[in-house]
Amino acid sequence: MSLGDAVPELVARFPWIPVLFLVPLCILYDLYCYVRLRACYLMRRLSGRASRVHEEKVKKVQEQVMEWNRTGRKNRMCTARPSE
Repeated sequence: MSLGDAVPELVARFPWIPVLFLVPLCILYDLYCYVRLRACYLMRRLSGRASRVHEEKVKKVQEQVMEWNRTGRKNRMCTARPSE
């Protein structure tokens, strides 16, 4: 019996053996993803970039509303914003 034939046989006879390896790997991967997500969130928050970008977008919309007011509100305001 070769190794290629023995592995499926072992898995079929003892299905709990892969669990001994897969569960810890899944837990480690989840931990890695959580730590990476937290680090990205904190770096963005501490850099202040997200708030600056938001403020720029708000200023742009405010300018559009003021221009709409100046032109006499001849047409309806379009509130749909294209995604960037």
